[in-house]
Amino acid sequence: MHCSSLKEFHAALIKHAAEGMCLLKGKLHKKLDRESRAGSTKSDDPTNWLCLDLDGAPYDTPQQFMAAIPEFKDVSHIVQYSASYGINGNKKLSCHIFMLLDQALPAANIKTWLMDKNLSDGLRKGITLSRIGATLHWPLDVTACQNDKLLYIAPPTLGKGVTSTLKASERIQYVPGRLQVLSVKHLQPKRTLEQVKEESKKLRDDLRKAANLPALRSGTKWVGELEIQSKPGVASITGRKEERGFVYFNLNGGDSWSYYHPVGNPEFIRCFKDPDLSYLTRELLPDYYKDQRITQRIQQSQPTEGGELVLAFRDKRTAQYWNGTWQEETQTLDLHPAKSELQLNHWMQGHQLPPFDVIPVWDMLFNPQSTVIIDEAAHTINTYVPTKYFRQEHNPKAALNDCPLIKRIMLHAISGGQEDETFEHWLNWLAVIFQQKVKPKTAWILHGEEGTGKGVIVSRVLTPLLGAQYVQQKRASELEEKFTGWLEKALIAFIDEIEVSASQRKDTISGDLRSFITEDVVTIRHMNRAAVQTTNYTGFIFSSNKTTPVVISSGDRRYNVGFFQKQRLQVTQNELDHTLPKELPAFMSYIMTREADVQTAGQALKNQAHKDLVEGNKTSADITAGQLANGDIMALWEMRMDLNLALQITGGNAGFAHMYHDIIKREVELLATSPNADTYKGRVSKSAKQDIVVTAESRLSRDELLVVFEHCVGNMPKTPNKFTSLLKHRGIKTEQLRVNGAKTFGLKVEWKAPRSWLDEVMQEIEEAKPRTSRAKIIKLSERRTA
Repeated sequence: MHCSSLKEFHAALIKHAAEGMCLLKGKLHKKLDRESRAGSTKSDDPTNWLCLDLDGAPYDTPQQFMAAIPEFKDVSHIVQYSASYGINGNKKLSCHIFMLLDQALPAANIKTWLMDKNLSDGLRKGITLSRIGATLHWPLDVTACQNDKLLYIAPPTLGKGVTSTLKASERIQYVPGRLQVLSVKHLQPKRTLEQVKEESKKLRDDLRKAANLPALRSGTKWVGELEIQSKPGVASITGRKEERGFVYFNLNGGDSWSYYHPVGNPEFIRCFKDPDLSYLTRELLPDYYKDQRITQRIQQSQPTEGGELVLAFRDKRTAQYWNGTWQEETQTLDLHPAKSELQLNHWMQGHQLPPFDVIPVWDMLFNPQSTVIIDEAAHTINTYVPTKYFRQEHNPKAALNDCPLIKRIMLHAISGGQEDETFEHWLNWLAVIFQQKVKPKTAWILHGEEGTGKGVIVSRVLTPLLGAQYVQQKRASELEEKFTGWLEKALIAFIDEIEVSASQRKDTISGDLRSFITEDVVTIRHMNRAAVQTTNYTGFIFSSNKTTPVVISSGDRRYNVGFFQKQRLQVTQNELDHTLPKELPAFMSYIMTREADVQTAGQALKNQAHKDLVEGNKTSADITAGQLANGDIMALWEMRMDLNLALQITGGNAGFAHMYHDIIKREVELLATSPNADTYKGRVSKSAKQDIVVTAESRLSRDELLVVFEHCVGNMPKTPNKFTSLLKHRGIKTEQLRVNGAKTFGLKVEWKAPRSWLDEVMQEIEEAKPRTSRAKIIKLSERRTA
């Protein structure tokens, strides 16, 4: 309500005091509805009325006090005696005196004036030490001017045997004067706030010395927004109560309940009589603080009313702060990183739990083979939480035909619609991951045209069954990044649009992939965190629209290759959105109860798709080297050029074409000199249904090998050292041999060809040239094998 005069103020005080109300010194800036008034006032708001709170002042009556202060002479005022004054003969002066000001003045200015006035001659002798001896007790309260101050104005309720020397009508009195308002010029302090504080400290130290108390050797320090008096000495609790969200204390025999802390947060003790200073509870009330910490630790480990266990900790391995909750009933673990201890404590306080004195250290790990999520005794948190599908009851008689849509999608993308060994290998691989939760140590390559169902399998089947955070979907470009944190919790990693051969770092990426696929322990690198090594459980699926997405060799033991599917998957959106989700429990029962052979899953399936991919990855140099190593003269013969066309080629290519023609023709003629079918001895193999294979050993010099590679591959290094090095990288090791009677570096070759093919080629050769005598052919054979 608004009061325009001191008399109206007096009437309002009487009315509201009779109703048992209290008076707030400042102005409310928001409406309160059964809530704390904290933050509802502003400390710098100006005020146009003054409250003087006398508590232990060296005066017998308010009139004596007013007469002793020259500034207050002839100023109208209101005297409101405290509820304790006059009770059972209590004559200790305790009252509020209210006056109006001629203009508004900031509360902080008034506080400095009150401190300065307390240190003047009249009031100074009433200054004593506070109950704990670390601060001063002011006879003229310096906090009554604060805008957040509650002023109690209600009269006492007298019980049986309690008497009062004051009548109820005498407790709030209007005292008229010649002046209706006090001029603010009289409230200007003579000294600065800093000067007043320094004198206050000196007086405090003098009073402590007079009381035989040790000097306070530690000064103040700031903790957040609080100025803390360090090492104030240990106080005794002589009264304790809890109300309005705070715990209040009387210390060392006091009775004003001026010391307090918020319920659940006993870190600091504050005093409303000296709000500028606070105290560490562990220093002021160490036994009480110890009991509170024990209570807090019990509270911190208890679920909330909603059943959530509130988590806040530092991870032992990474030193990273984490906060979150664990809901056991719903099996929901919700964890997020925090930046500081302050954020962790704010998290606890936000859940009405006490903050930590020391942040607990937990061991956070990912172990899908364990069913224990939170182990409070061991301080471990397992970040693997099985999905509802793992917790369902699994039918031991479940079959893949119970989920026909999922089966059709997988058949289409994996094995081209065939229930063959490729499809069975895929199902076993999945079963090992689902049942054993181990790294299968082989990966799958699913390739084909767009829309063949590769992504549907991962996003619509595997992700909901295993859990979204345990199925990581990445683009191939992300493999070139150095951060691998996504691997830490992955049971399956789906790498889309893989084409390793197109990357400038293909050798590095290929090496990383081999390590990721087979190694049980991998290095995990998060941004802004130290790298850590951890057990890895990931099975990899690579998806691509290319025919050769990954570089693999014939000796590969890591990759399973699915059928290259060219036909789009025929499936409707309604089937994907409604039919497929209904089949997930049935597929889960099947995959969790079928055979899961870890050893078989760890072996790469050498199906036709795997062989095709191996061949597709070979370079022309690899192919030519393989033909030489295998003695495949048939393939080399087919690489000849038409000599008439070769004459049209300019430069050295024509020469290499002619030399290549002569070398391969010569080697075919050599093979033709092998013994006939009747006298092959052990060098010709024969079966009932196979053509006879003719073999013959020959030798090619390094220069002749250069001709072969230059013609079949091109752009060969022409120096002997570089060319020899190229041959070594392709598995061809040259050695010193005699060729045409001379020593040189070369290669021993054992040619092989069916007799039927050889007869046809020799007939073609014979028709193209005059017949050569038998003796000359035999001499040619002797020259090549010398």
